[in-house]
Amino acid sequence: MLHLEVETKFELNADDFEHLKSVGRVTQREEQLNVYYDAGWKLAESSTTLRIRLNSWAHAVLCLKIPVSVTGRRREMREIELALREARPGSFESYHPATIDVSRQLPREFSDYLRYLGVDEVQRVGWVRNTRLLLEFSDAGYVELDHLKLPDGSVLHEVEIEAVNDWTRERLAEKVCQLAPAAVPSRLSKFQRFRLAATRSVPVSQWLPKSDRETAGPSCK
Repeated sequence: MLHLEVETKFELNADDFEHLKSVGRVTQREEQLNVYYDAGWKLAESSTTLRIRLNSWAHAVLCLKIPVSVTGRRREMREIELALREARPGSFESYHPATIDVSRQLPREFSDYLRYLGVDEVQRVGWVRNTRLLLEFSDAGYVELDHLKLPDGSVLHEVEIEAVNDWTRERLAEKVCQLAPAAVPSRLSKFQRFRLAATRSVPVSQWLPKSDRETAGPSCK
């Protein structure tokens, strides 16, 4: 399945995360295990994510997220998903294999882009656990709250607002800013945060595209 993901995403401190939870209504809770793949960090360095997500109530899903654009707080990603139960026989004997042969095991919509990046095989580089809450504001709509445990023991709190309609997304963003004044736009993906926590070898500033280093776009402050 291929679709365009349009989102606004903020990083939160722990207090604002808890405040949002107390103001909104939690309608769904999902425990996720995100298993990440890369090849010499080529994917992370191009802001691309390849992961297998497992949770308690759905089938394991392979997902490739490809950056399209960042304009202020608006982020566009091309997202390709494949439920592993729908993969061709023999492609995935395990829900989280140690390696994946790009040409042999992946459908063409995955392999074409990865081979464009010069990647013929990817390796499992680690995983993180995430608790996702679907939060409803009666006067604005739904957002997703994430509580991500990183490899170095730190915790990342985020709120994600997904909507193709810009007006709806901005209305929810302003609602979040009112309730969580310390929130700042997320400039790194969860996978990039994972890599930084796992290696602690690359300054955060080097991960940001030049345009993002020059201007972070509107924040809640």
